[in-house]
Amino acid sequence: MEWSEGTFWVAVRLLGFLPFGKQAIVISFPQSGGGVLLRDNGHSALVKVWDQTISITSNAGRTRYKDSVIIDAGLLTLPVWLFAQAFYRHRQRRWRLLARRLSMGEVLPP
Repeated sequence: MEWSEGTFWVAVRLLGFLPFGKQAIVISFPQSGGGVLLRDNGHSALVKVWDQTISITSNAGRTRYKDSVIIDAGLLTLPVWLFAQAFYRHRQRRWRLLARRLSMGEVLPP
């Protein structure tokens, strides 16, 4: 998938199947000092601010991937923050597994 600038509305599902409203994903690519910087300044009816920045830099053949997220969901901030912690930890594990597989020369299906 390739991201482009703009606002994209997605359906949110709790536990993967319970409809839970819609979330705006607002993509931009701010200028960076090097590497790639992607910002999602998203929001929804329940989450006033979901301001995520992803930075990807390369140095001496190594790649650094960093997520940072600012969340404001009023009284729901703590549960939303806990969800974000679980989600991003899971995603980091998957990225590491993918990187390991690619570094071992495994060819992934299209």
